[in-house]
Amino acid sequence: MSFKPFPTCPKCGAEDECWYEAVEKEKHDGDVWINCCPDCDTEYQVLMAVESTFESTPIKETIPQSTHEKKRSVSQNNSRKYP
Repeated sequence: MSFKPFPTCPKCGAEDECWYEAVEKEKHDGDVWINCCPDCDTEYQVLMAVESTFESTPIKETIPQSTHEKKRSVSQNNSRKYP
């Protein structure tokens, strides 16, 4: 299988950059539908494959405690213990 950025007609090679305008509902990874080439009118099957990529970077400075965490730690420190 050869994945490309747009549905590509197997007959004439035209890429359908506006494919999303012709589909009736939202498409997801693994969905299959019939597409019609905008150039030669050939119908062909399209399989959508979605790829996720991630980038991770180190945190450069210490993130301050959230207000909720500060309130909780203050209330725990101020709580009295009864005998």
